[in-house]
Amino acid sequence: MKAIFQKELEFFEWQTYSERPLYNLHELEQTHSIIINNLTDNCPADGISLKIEELSQTTPLIITADCLPIVFYNHKAIIFIHAGWKGLSDGIIQNNKIKELKPAKAFIGPCISVENFEVQADFHQNFPNSSSFISINQKTFFDLTKEAISQIKNIFPKCEIETSNICTFEDNRFHSYRRNKTTKRNWHILMPKKEKNE
Repeated sequence: MKAIFQKELEFFEWQTYSERPLYNLHELEQTHSIIINNLTDNCPADGISLKIEELSQTTPLIITADCLPIVFYNHKAIIFIHAGWKGLSDGIIQNNKIKELKPAKAFIGPCISVENFEVQADFHQNFPNSSSFISINQKTFFDLTKEAISQIKNIFPKCEIETSNICTFEDNRFHSYRRNKTTKRNWHILMPKKEKNE
């Protein structure tokens, strides 16, 4: 099975699939919470924390269908999270595990773009002080990526942030709940970096 998106990061590789990849996956019971598990935890959670070297033993998985898959990392450890609007509003990026990690870098994978994430007026109450709202043709839209970046920069001003710049709604390779109410999901995994032949 071929990945629909790949990204080499400093210490590992990100891969996204449109179907379940054939790996020994470390799956989470995602519930739009702000809980981040260690490898030995088995409660429902929307994030996983592990050491870089543990990628050779397990494959962390985050599934999305428009929400933000985000990885935070430094030279020792990784935290991989699922962050929808509810998770961002409730404070998943402020989770103590991420604060303890003190991430040097963060990468935000394919997710819905602001032009495709229309919200109703009462949605403002979830982000009362946010600058991530825009108006297009008298309709209100919310920028999930901008909001995540703003929160990350506020807590971790030295963290380098990169995004995929891929919209799951517009790119038909990806599943999008907003596009067609699909029950299918995008499967995002982290893998050890492949050795390159000299």
